Amino acid sequence: MGFNFPSSPAENELFTPPGGPQYVYKAPAWRVSGKVDSIVSPTPPIATKPGQLWFNSATGNTYIWYDDGNSAQWVQINVAAGDTGAGGTTTPEAYGAVGDGVTDDSAAFAAALAASSYVKGSNGKVYVVKDLVISGSKVLDMQHGILDSASGAKWIVRLTGYEPRLINTRMRDSPKNVIRSTVLGAGAAALATSFTVASATGLEVGMLATVKMDNQRWHISPITAIAGTVITVCRAFETTAASGAAVDCSWGMVNVRGAYRYTLSDINCGNVGFGVVQDADPAAGLSYATLRGTVEGLTLVSVTHVGLFSGRNCADTRYERMSIRGGVTETLNAAGDGVTAVYNLATPAWLKSDVTVSVAGVSKTQPAHWTFVTPSQIQFTGGNIPTAGQAIVIHNAIDAKAGIVIDATGWTDIRGGDTYSIVESLGFWRGLEMHNKELTSFNQLTCDTCSGEGAYIDTCVHQVTFQDAFLGYSNCPLKVVGATNEVFFMGPLYTMQPSGSSLASGAAAAYAVDVAAGATLTINATQWQQSSVKKCSLTGTFVFLGSSTWNVTAEATVATGAPVYFTPTGTTTSASRGYWMAQRDGMRLVRMYMASGSAPGAGKTFTFTVTVNGVDTALVGSYAETGVFGFEVAGDIALSKNDRVQVRFDSTAGAAVTAFRGYIEVI
Repeated sequence: MGFNFPSSPAENELFTPPGGPQYVYKAPAWRVSGKVDSIVSPTPPIATKPGQLWFNSATGNTYIWYDDGNSAQWVQINVAAGDTGAGGTTTPEAYGAVGDGVTDDSAAFAAALAASSYVKGSNGKVYVVKDLVISGSKVLDMQHGILDSASGAKWIVRLTGYEPRLINTRMRDSPKNVIRSTVLGAGAAALATSFTVASATGLEVGMLATVKMDNQRWHISPITAIAGTVITVCRAFETTAASGAAVDCSWGMVNVRGAYRYTLSDINCGNVGFGVVQDADPAAGLSYATLRGTVEGLTLVSVTHVGLFSGRNCADTRYERMSIRGGVTETLNAAGDGVTAVYNLATPAWLKSDVTVSVAGVSKTQPAHWTFVTPSQIQFTGGNIPTAGQAIVIHNAIDAKAGIVIDATGWTDIRGGDTYSIVESLGFWRGLEMHNKELTSFNQLTCDTCSGEGAYIDTCVHQVTFQDAFLGYSNCPLKVVGATNEVFFMGPLYTMQPSGSSLASGAAAAYAVDVAAGATLTINATQWQQSSVKKCSLTGTFVFLGSSTWNVTAEATVATGAPVYFTPTGTTTSASRGYWMAQRDGMRLVRMYMASGSAPGAGKTFTFTVTVNGVDTALVGSYAETGVFGFEVAGDIALSKNDRVQVRFDSTAGAAVTAFRGYIEVI
């Protein structure tokens, strides 16, 4: 450690520290008195000859001025306490870090990372830092100490190069220092990739941009170009966005950019705006991919924007044990006037239970004291209107933007090979959002309590596989769009929704499974627990490789008079948009059972015909008149592998409109 030299010495003044040599002051620095030419200074002095020594009074390190004939520089010849030297282990404290949660320790961390290959923080300390870079084969091991974002931070830690590692680290971005916010300066059109912002100050190419769209979703995509106030992003807008809409951009708390064989292990972050943002290096023309990483033990809580983003040329990475939880509470504070009954929410509520109301510190309940007029408005009921001066506090627990976004749009080299195991994403507009990805597998995925989609899959064209997926209690648990095919769900699958009575709108949720035009979804679930609210919207193609019993169900009422096709998730009017598929040669259809909530009616008939590859089979059942509510019929229809099976429903015009339940038995 350093000595306490006199602060304002006179020329030739002598000083002898306890246990040390005698020093003499020769402006501008202290020198060891005697034959050895040494300089004592907290900053590098100007050397006069080779072999001159410099003692760094701030760190306790000693250097020699070395000149090999080609270059000259100060070379460290001893180490400070706790420092094993270049290439060894050090601490940020050895370079002046304080860790008091106030002092900016960025320079100390940068010096430690430059000097050593393994830098250790201290548990119990809070280091305020910004823009740290772990480049190449170096390790930052915080020992569960906390990194907090400093003012002006672009990111907290960036990983780049070959084998950088960040481990045992806690982080927070309480004031959201790593976010740059602006608004749209003009409306943006659907399918646009460029938009105008009011101010582009602080925005940079490569940042991840989020733009609030008119449908209350968020468009999330990296910035590829900035020209004045015109911003260009990788992926086109799904829909329109109005002038004044919020635009938030960030490199993320942890930024992984052009890293190979990188590691993020045991990372726990709170107060997260943008968590981990991974992308290729746009400055290198995307040629510097982010590959073969390991992300394990990642916990992100109180996420307001995006938990994990994996972008262009990010591939061959293992993600394991990740918990990402969104949580944003909007608060409206108002004062009663004895007249006003209706109050507006800044963001529409999704679930009734998301909104809590108190007046003068007393909790108020619905519908006893207040009700929803619309998802954006609440109204106090008669006799419960707050009187003049009473404090009104309305909390609305809204979902964050997206838990996990995997977007290979703009890729040039590779876009697959990732595996995700034991992953949960809870409390977002979208739990999982995927675009243009392939060769990706999920095992034990949970996307729960999402007010938009649990999982949203767009234009993923080759081998995206889900094994054991819980997509429950979301407005639309699963949506597949774009030119998507070879998306497979295997093992247990859960796609449940909240009931309409629990929604702030009072209306039924969106479809449990929504397969859009041009998309194909294949489900080979050993167990599939479906929503009883709304089954499926099929304008694309749905394939079910089922088990021994294929459920034939239409929870909603079915129109009569025209042919309707029963599919694994409900009904469609198309003979090509949903079907069961035989998994092997030799399978046989041996029984069909159907029942309805209402009889067909006098002079009316319900008929159900099993079709194979669009051709009617002999497995047919029907019932007619009043007082009859179903049938059971046996048969023996042989199937070959990949045969497509549907049940066509034909009815007499004017027959009763009803819901149906049934099954086909397969052996």
